[in-house]
Order: sequence, then C-alpha cells, then structure tokens
Amino acid sequence: MQKAAFKPRARLLLRLGDELIRNESIAILELVKNSYDADATRVSLAINGADSAAGGVITIEDDGTGMDLETVLGVWMEPGTDYRKNRGRRATKRFGRIVLGEKGVGRFAAHKLGDAIEVATRKSGRKEVRVKIDWNEFRDAEYLEDVPIEVEERESGEFAGGRTGTKITIRNLRGPWSRGMLRAVYRSYNSLRSPHSSGDTFRTEFATDKNEWIEGILPGEDVDELALFRFECEMNGDRITKFDYRFEPWTSMGKIAPRRVTDGGDFGKVMAMRDADKNAIDLSRHKIGTVRFGGKIFDRDPMILKLGLQAAHRGGESGELGRYLDLNGGIRVFRDGMRVYDYGEPGNDWLELDARRMNAPATRISNSLILASVHLDRKESPDLREKTNREGFLENEAYRTFADAVLYAVERVEDQRRIDKAKVRALYGPTPRSEPVISQIAEVKRAINAGIADKKLREDLSASMDGIERDYAAIHASLLRSAGAGLSLGVAIHEMDKIVKELGMVLKTKGDPPDRTTALMLHLEKLVKGYALTIRTRTHGTWPAHQLIEQALFNMEFRFKAHKIEIVFENQDAAKAADITCSRGHAVASIMNILDNSIWWLGYEDTQDKKIFISARREPDGGATLLFADNGPGFSLPTDVITEAGVTAKTGGMGLGLHIVQEIMVAHGGSLSFPERDDCRIPEEFRDGAAVALAFGGAKKDRA
Repeated sequence: MQKAAFKPRARLLLRLGDELIRNESIAILELVKNSYDADATRVSLAINGADSAAGGVITIEDDGTGMDLETVLGVWMEPGTDYRKNRGRRATKRFGRIVLGEKGVGRFAAHKLGDAIEVATRKSGRKEVRVKIDWNEFRDAEYLEDVPIEVEERESGEFAGGRTGTKITIRNLRGPWSRGMLRAVYRSYNSLRSPHSSGDTFRTEFATDKNEWIEGILPGEDVDELALFRFECEMNGDRITKFDYRFEPWTSMGKIAPRRVTDGGDFGKVMAMRDADKNAIDLSRHKIGTVRFGGKIFDRDPMILKLGLQAAHRGGESGELGRYLDLNGGIRVFRDGMRVYDYGEPGNDWLELDARRMNAPATRISNSLILASVHLDRKESPDLREKTNREGFLENEAYRTFADAVLYAVERVEDQRRIDKAKVRALYGPTPRSEPVISQIAEVKRAINAGIADKKLREDLSASMDGIERDYAAIHASLLRSAGAGLSLGVAIHEMDKIVKELGMVLKTKGDPPDRTTALMLHLEKLVKGYALTIRTRTHGTWPAHQLIEQALFNMEFRFKAHKIEIVFENQDAAKAADITCSRGHAVASIMNILDNSIWWLGYEDTQDKKIFISARREPDGGATLLFADNGPGFSLPTDVITEAGVTAKTGGMGLGLHIVQEIMVAHGGSLSFPERDDCRIPEEFRDGAAVALAFGGAKKDRA
C-alpha cells in the first residue's frame, strides 16, 4: 500500500481570496478586524488613485501589538492556523477584547483588493518585519511550495521610535474603482463601530484623494435629529427585560405632545416573547446571552419631513435623507462593538422587514425607515457562529431564535409607533393623498370664496359644493361599512379554518372510539351550517340577544374545549328579554371576533383557570348592551387606538378585528366601548382582564 499526501496548488490561495471574500467592503472589514484583534487603538484606511488599477494604492495601518519574525513565519504564513482557536476566547492583554478572527483565512482579503502586497509590522522590543507578496506568482507556479515569499527583518522602516503596529500596502489593484465602489467602502468602513460605542479604545480614520466621490454622504449624526421615534430594549431568556419607546415631535409640531412608553404599566403584559402560535421565544435555550436593541425610526413623507427640516433650520435636504436611508437604513448587528457584516446592508433583509411592509404598508416599518443596531456580547453568544465567508451567522437554531427575538421587539415598537403616527397624520398629514376628493372640494370652496365677487353667486356655488361634500361623505361611509362587513366574513372563514385544523388534530389522536369521531363530524356539520346562516343573513331583523350570543358560542364551542376555557354566561334571562335589531350575520361575527381575542390572550402566558364572562341587559331605549370580559392579561395598548386599522399587539396579527367590529357597530347605529373596572358589574376575578361592550340602539333608530 502506498501513502500519499495532499499537494495544495498555488492558485488555491487565490481562490480562497476570491470565493471567501465577496466584495471590497468585506475585504476591508477583515483587515480591520485583524487590527482590532491586535489591540490597536487606531486604524487608518487610505485609498488613493483608485480610478486606475495600476496607479491605485490602498493602505491600512494600525498601532496594535504587531508581529515579530516568529509570529509571521509560524502563524501569519500558515493558512488556516488554529493559533487563535487554541487561545480560546481569552481576552486580549491590553483591552480585554475577544478576538474576532478565528479561522486563519482573513489575511487573504488583501488579494481581493490587489495583486501586490507589502506588510510592515513591528512588535515591542523586536525588529520590524517586512513581507512582500506578488499574487501573480501564485497563478504561474504549480504548487504553494514553489512560490517564494520575501521576508526580512530590519532595524528601521515604517515603525520608528519604538512604535508598534502593522501597515499593509496594496498596489496593482484588481481593477479600476468606480465612484460607487468607493462610496460603498466609505459607508461600510464608517459603520464598523457601533453607534453606541464610546470609541475611546478603537477609532477608525479614512482618507482619499477622491473626496468629490464621497461628497453628500451624510454622517449619521446629521440625520439623528430628523427621527420622530426612538427606542431601546433588552431581551434575555423569554422576555423583554427593558423597554423604552419615545415619540419626540419636533418643535414645529406644536399641536401634538411627546409620548413615552417604558417596560412598566400596560406594556408589561407583552414582555413575554411569543411567536404567532404563542410558543415561547427563549434565548436561554442557546448560548446567546442578553440581546440589546435600539435605534430610531423616520417618517419620510415629504409633508411631514418638511416640518422636521424646518425645526432643524435646514432646507431642501429631504431627498438626501431619503438617499441616506435607502443606502444605510436597516438593522445592523454588532458583537463587542464590532460590526457583523452584512446585516443592515442594502439587499440583506435578514428580518424580512420589506416583505412584511408590502403586506401591511401603513403599519409595518421597512429597512428604509429605520436606523437600528443589535448588540451582543461575544463571550455570551458562542452559539451564534459566523460563516467562513464573513456574510453573517450560520442559520442554525440559535440564529433563528435570535432573529425571532429581534423581530418580536420590532413588532412591539411598531405597535407604539402606529399610535403616534396616526396622530401625526391626522394633524399634519398629506390630506390630498388620504382623502383626495375632500381635499379638492376644500380647494374649490376656498377658490370660490376668494375669487367670486358676486355674493349671490358665491353663496349658491358654496351651497352646491357643501351638498357635493355631504353626498361624497355618505357614499364613502357606506362603502367603508360594506368593506367592514366583507372583512368580517373573512374573519369567519379564518375562524373555520382554525377549527377544522383543531378537529383534524383530535381525529388523529389514537384511542378515540368511532362514536367520538362521528360526534366530531356531526359537530363540524352543524358548525358549517351555523356559519352559512351567518353569511346568508344580510338583512336587518330583530332577535333576542341570547340567540345571537348562543350562535356565536356554538360556532366556537370546540375551540373553547380545545383551549380549556370556561364560559360564564350570567343572567341569561335578561339576555332573552333584550331584543336587538341588526344584521344577524354581522352581529354574530362581531361577537365571535371579541371572543377570538379573548382566546388568543388567555393562551398568551397560559392563564390558569381560563374564563370568559358574558352578560346582556336591555336598555331603556329598547336597545341592548352585550358585555364580554376575560381573566387574561388585559389590554396592552391604549383602548382609544385599538379600533384603528392595523393596530394590534398580537404577534403576527393584522389589527383588523376590532376595527371591523367598530365599523359594524357604527353601521348599526350602536357603539363599541371598553368599560373601566368600576363602570360595569363584572365579577372580581375578571377585573384585571379585558372588558368589551357592544351597545345596540333601539329598534326605532335610523339604520342608514
């Protein structure tokens, strides 16, 4: 038997540089990481003559610990060395940094930038070492051992007077650089350090002879004052342990007050992190540690932004802000203050923010609206492992849990932003975009008053425009109610889908006798008939409140059993005596919607002895009020906003349910309200949960 050994080809190193390092920005990042690992306090990047491949020069210089000849020959020139791995995650001597590079291939980033490399490095008390590499020789040679590398020691050179550090000079660029390439590297380089880092122990410097190429790139601090919404939070285990949201209107917004939400009060009810199926998002299942997340959110509507520029005494910069956010917006990730590339870069929608916003543009944020950063501790997060090609983390189970936790925090920030955004839009928003007809009518009326001298003609024209405005408002309201009714049927279909799935799970359970299966199928058949009745019944009629409630309870009976929820229906005789004139299908759908909310929140933190309280009473005007309460966590958002479309604290929710109920109640001449503890008779065990009242007017009320 003959034994053989691998003989690595010389061009293998070239392929490592080309295939492991995707672009110039990542190449620069890898070389800067080496400076960070060397306990440097400063690293400077200079790019000159880059528009010419032959004349371009890139230098990266730091004041770190440097290397001696032994380290260069025994570590730096051994591709894939386990030198850093053997050092484990011990902190560096000077600043206690945990090393960023650990795979021993980052040095090949230099080849991505140019063919001729010269390294000058000096360690304290040692001679300076100079290394020269011509990557072209690796193309021509057959094996690695055939390529001679120039290495020499010298008394003086780049580092005189006892200075230490490393300087890398790169010439014969791989190709001429464009303006866009230089701007991309400049933006990336300036974002290497966390915006929340003190900068005392590691700073970056940049220089170029092409300053005109980087003009107009706003520093981050120049856009900070144009953000309306800010937040900071921490996540540990399965909870948000700290939360601070701030709405800070500009001085030019005198009609609106600032608002702040912290981790106490009602917000505390959603600090337990849950996914859409209410499963715990638990960081402690992996070695991830505490996740710190903070940032700012912008409103890019030109009319709104104009007020911000006015408050900042700046003009004509709205377009530049938009360009800045398009290129720099997103959520970046940092470990020990150093960037984990390329989260937050254009094209890396790692939390799928843009996709979410396409489905709900009025309620979700996109990458181009947010400047935020996530911070991790390297010692605490070893389960988040960086890919060899330096493009983020390996997408293992730990990474998915980490991403889910950050997205959960994003949703909670979105909940609060929606409240304040609605106020901003109502007071300062672009009326022509939201209500073009009303806006145009108003413009015509102003023109009539300003331009018609004849008083009689002016009054006649104004009266005609008033009539047009009233008719349009009536048409708009009617269409809105129709849309709400249609959406309520969508809720019913969604409800059926969930019930059928739950029935399917029970049917798959081993050991159920045949009669049990038959009973379930009969229940489903009756359920479908109940929904059919809900959908078919469109016209108004008069029904006992008890009958409407019982229909809703029957439609959801299996869900109550599956979730082990007890229904407490108080004083059913009063419900039988209270008549409601309504569209039966819409009324039943509204009740089901409220009950569905209770089911969801009762299971959020697995409330013990889950119960829903129901009562009804006849009102003096002949109408009726239906009251629903549960013993869950209660409302986590202000009740004056939760009926607005898109407002929800449910993970993955659309925020349409209570909005639809509100529209249906308005269409019936009634109201949806959220009574306080002392405003209604609710048993003590329900007083900390959510309470909802549906008030239907008497039969003689106008139902238009």
